[in-house]
Amino acid sequence: MRWIGARHPGHVPLYAGDDTTDEDAFRVLGTDGFAILIAEAPRPTAARLWLRSPAELRELLERLLAA
Repeated sequence: MRWIGARHPGHVPLYAGDDTTDEDAFRVLGTDGFAILIAEAPRPTAARLWLRSPAELRELLERLLAA
């Protein structure tokens, strides 16, 4: 998190993943940003948010950029 500059004021990290190997990153992020699981159905995860597909992630990112 320090290496990528995610702990600077005004920065909010976002991490999205679709695999169990992403769980470590979800846990590291904790409540310091947005951890998003990409999966067709919800499942137990350390991510706080869930999207059904990469297309939904793209839509979210486009909306964030437009805001």
